[in-house]
Amino acid sequence: MELVRANAQGELTALERGMHALWSGMDMKAYAESVGRPRKTVSNEVLAARVAETVARVGHDLTGRSKALVGIHAAPRWLWPALVERLVTEGLTVEVTRKLVADLKDVAAPPAWAGANAIADALVSGEMRRPRSRRWARPWSAKFAWSSTLVPRAASCKMDQYQENKYDLALVLYLRNYC
Repeated sequence: MELVRANAQGELTALERGMHALWSGMDMKAYAESVGRPRKTVSNEVLAARVAETVARVGHDLTGRSKALVGIHAAPRWLWPALVERLVTEGLTVEVTRKLVADLKDVAAPPAWAGANAIADALVSGEMRRPRSRRWARPWSAKFAWSSTLVPRAASCKMDQYQENKYDLALVLYLRNYC
Protein backbone atom coordinates (compact mmCIF):
# COMPACT_ATOMS: atom_id res chain seq x y z
CA MET A 1 0.00 0.00 0.00
CA GLU A 2 2.85 2.36 0.80
CA LEU A 3 4.27 1.79 -2.67
CA VAL A 4 1.06 3.03 -4.27
CA ARG A 5 0.84 6.07 -1.97
CA ALA A 6 4.52 6.93 -2.46
CA ASN A 7 4.17 6.85 -6.25
CA ALA A 8 1.35 9.40 -6.42
CA GLN A 9 3.32 11.43 -8.98
CA GLY A 10 2.57 8.85 -11.65
CA GLU A 11 5.49 6.44 -11.59
CA LEU A 12 3.13 3.47 -11.61
CA THR A 13 1.05 2.90 -14.73
CA ALA A 14 -2.72 2.51 -14.62
CA LEU A 15 -2.31 -1.21 -15.27
CA GLU A 16 0.16 -1.59 -12.38
CA ARG A 17 -2.17 0.32 -10.05
CA GLY A 18 -5.03 -1.92 -11.20
CA MET A 19 -3.02 -5.07 -10.48
CA HIS A 20 -2.19 -3.76 -7.04
CA ALA A 21 -5.84 -2.98 -6.32
CA LEU A 22 -6.92 -6.35 -7.69
CA TRP A 23 -4.58 -8.27 -5.40
CA SER A 24 -4.88 -6.00 -2.35
CA GLY A 25 -7.67 -8.05 -0.80
CA MET A 26 -9.67 -4.89 -0.15
CA ASP A 27 -13.03 -3.99 -1.64
CA MET A 28 -13.01 -1.26 -4.27
CA LYS A 29 -14.42 1.52 -2.10
CA ALA A 30 -12.03 0.92 0.78
CA TYR A 31 -9.06 0.68 -1.55
CA ALA A 32 -9.96 3.91 -3.35
CA GLU A 33 -10.30 5.74 -0.03
CA SER A 34 -7.01 4.37 1.29
CA VAL A 35 -5.03 5.58 -1.75
CA GLY A 36 -6.98 8.81 -2.13
CA ARG A 37 -8.21 8.22 -5.68
CA PRO A 38 -11.71 8.24 -7.22
CA ARG A 39 -13.51 4.93 -6.99
CA LYS A 40 -14.47 4.93 -10.70
CA THR A 41 -10.81 5.34 -11.69
CA VAL A 42 -9.76 2.48 -9.42
CA SER A 43 -12.61 0.36 -10.77
CA ASN A 44 -11.53 0.92 -14.38
CA GLU A 45 -7.92 0.09 -13.51
CA VAL A 46 -9.06 -3.16 -11.90
CA LEU A 47 -11.14 -4.08 -14.97
CA ALA A 48 -8.11 -3.53 -17.19
CA ALA A 49 -5.94 -5.57 -14.82
CA ARG A 50 -8.41 -8.49 -14.91
CA VAL A 51 -8.24 -8.61 -18.70
CA ALA A 52 -4.43 -8.27 -18.74
CA GLU A 53 -4.07 -11.02 -16.16
CA THR A 54 -6.31 -13.38 -18.11
CA VAL A 55 -4.52 -12.92 -21.42
CA ALA A 56 -0.96 -13.52 -20.30
CA ARG A 57 -0.45 -15.81 -23.34
CA VAL A 58 -0.45 -12.77 -25.65
CA GLY A 59 3.06 -11.90 -24.43
CA HIS A 60 2.92 -8.21 -25.29
CA ASP A 61 3.36 -5.14 -23.16
CA LEU A 62 -0.14 -3.86 -22.42
CA THR A 63 0.98 -0.92 -20.28
CA GLY A 64 -0.37 1.91 -22.43
CA ARG A 65 -3.59 0.17 -23.37
CA SER A 66 -5.61 0.40 -20.16
CA LYS A 67 -8.60 2.19 -21.70
CA ALA A 68 -8.88 -0.38 -24.47
CA LEU A 69 -8.59 -3.20 -21.91
CA VAL A 70 -11.46 -1.66 -19.94
CA GLY A 71 -13.53 -1.80 -23.13
CA ILE A 72 -12.55 -5.41 -23.74
CA HIS A 73 -13.75 -6.31 -20.23
CA ALA A 74 -17.33 -5.82 -21.48
CA ALA A 75 -16.91 -8.69 -23.96
CA PRO A 76 -17.46 -12.32 -22.99
CA ARG A 77 -14.42 -13.63 -21.14
CA TRP A 78 -13.74 -16.40 -23.69
CA LEU A 79 -13.13 -13.70 -26.35
CA TRP A 80 -10.61 -11.67 -24.30
CA PRO A 81 -7.42 -13.36 -25.60
CA ALA A 82 -8.43 -12.94 -29.25
CA LEU A 83 -9.51 -9.33 -28.70
CA VAL A 84 -6.26 -8.42 -26.95
CA GLU A 85 -4.24 -10.14 -29.65
CA ARG A 86 -5.97 -8.08 -32.32
CA LEU A 87 -5.65 -4.91 -30.23
CA VAL A 88 -1.90 -5.37 -29.97
CA THR A 89 -1.08 -6.71 -33.43
CA GLU A 90 -3.23 -4.25 -35.38
CA GLY A 91 -2.83 -1.30 -33.00
CA LEU A 92 -6.57 -0.73 -32.67
CA THR A 93 -7.75 2.52 -31.15
CA VAL A 94 -9.94 2.58 -28.07
CA GLU A 95 -12.96 3.56 -30.17
CA VAL A 96 -12.47 0.78 -32.71
CA THR A 97 -11.96 -1.70 -29.87
CA ARG A 98 -15.21 -0.62 -28.22
CA LYS A 99 -17.12 -1.00 -31.50
CA LEU A 100 -15.67 -4.47 -32.00
CA VAL A 101 -16.64 -5.45 -28.45
CA ALA A 102 -20.16 -4.05 -28.95
CA ASP A 103 -20.57 -6.30 -31.99
CA LEU A 104 -19.45 -9.38 -30.07
CA LYS A 105 -20.68 -8.78 -26.52
CA ASP A 106 -23.74 -11.03 -26.79
CA VAL A 107 -22.03 -14.03 -28.38
CA ALA A 108 -22.36 -17.03 -26.10
CA ALA A 109 -19.39 -19.28 -25.45
CA PRO A 110 -19.26 -22.31 -27.71
CA PRO A 111 -19.53 -25.79 -26.22
CA ALA A 112 -16.39 -27.21 -24.60
CA TRP A 113 -15.78 -29.61 -27.49
CA ALA A 114 -15.81 -26.85 -30.11
CA GLY A 115 -12.36 -25.30 -29.74
CA ALA A 116 -13.23 -21.89 -28.33
CA ASN A 117 -9.82 -20.32 -29.07
CA ALA A 118 -10.03 -21.04 -32.81
CA ILE A 119 -13.61 -19.81 -32.94
CA ALA A 120 -12.74 -16.66 -30.96
CA ASP A 121 -9.82 -15.88 -33.28
CA ALA A 122 -12.04 -16.35 -36.34
CA LEU A 123 -14.87 -14.21 -34.93
CA VAL A 124 -12.60 -11.36 -33.83
CA SER A 125 -10.61 -11.32 -37.05
CA GLY A 126 -13.77 -11.23 -39.15
CA GLU A 127 -13.10 -14.58 -40.85
CA MET A 128 -16.32 -15.89 -39.35
CA ARG A 129 -19.67 -14.22 -38.88
CA ARG A 130 -21.22 -14.18 -35.46
CA PRO A 131 -24.01 -16.69 -34.82
CA ARG A 132 -27.49 -15.50 -35.74
CA SER A 133 -28.69 -16.58 -32.32
CA ARG A 134 -27.12 -17.10 -28.93
CA ARG A 135 -27.10 -20.86 -29.30
CA TRP A 136 -24.29 -22.81 -30.91
CA ALA A 137 -24.37 -26.00 -32.92
CA ARG A 138 -26.88 -28.55 -31.73
CA PRO A 139 -25.54 -30.69 -28.91
CA TRP A 140 -24.06 -34.09 -29.45
CA SER A 141 -26.67 -36.76 -29.17
CA ALA A 142 -27.46 -40.25 -30.32
CA LYS A 143 -29.56 -38.70 -33.10
CA PHE A 144 -26.52 -36.96 -34.60
CA ALA A 145 -25.55 -38.99 -37.60
CA TRP A 146 -22.27 -38.71 -39.45
CA SER A 147 -22.92 -38.45 -43.12
CA SER A 148 -20.97 -37.91 -46.29
CA THR A 149 -22.79 -34.61 -46.73
CA LEU A 150 -21.37 -33.02 -43.57
CA VAL A 151 -18.09 -31.67 -44.95
CA PRO A 152 -19.42 -30.67 -48.40
CA ARG A 153 -22.29 -28.76 -46.77
CA ALA A 154 -19.88 -27.04 -44.39
CA ALA A 155 -17.36 -26.32 -47.12
CA SER A 156 -20.04 -24.66 -49.25
CA CYS A 157 -20.33 -21.95 -46.61
CA LYS A 158 -19.52 -18.58 -48.16
CA MET A 159 -16.51 -17.33 -46.27
CA ASP A 160 -13.78 -15.22 -47.84
CA GLN A 161 -10.84 -16.79 -46.07
CA TYR A 162 -12.08 -20.30 -45.41
CA GLN A 163 -9.30 -22.87 -45.68
CA GLU A 164 -10.23 -26.49 -45.23
CA ASN A 165 -7.12 -27.40 -43.22
CA LYS A 166 -7.26 -24.38 -40.93
CA TYR A 167 -10.21 -25.38 -38.80
CA ASP A 168 -11.04 -28.56 -36.99
CA LEU A 169 -14.24 -30.54 -37.12
CA ALA A 170 -15.91 -28.42 -34.46
CA LEU A 171 -15.49 -25.34 -36.57
CA VAL A 172 -16.79 -27.15 -39.62
CA LEU A 173 -19.89 -28.05 -37.62
CA TYR A 174 -20.26 -24.45 -36.57
CA LEU A 175 -19.93 -23.21 -40.17
CA ARG A 176 -22.51 -25.70 -41.37
CA ASN A 177 -25.04 -24.44 -38.83
CA TYR A 178 -24.45 -20.70 -38.96
CA CYS A 179 -23.33 -19.63 -42.42
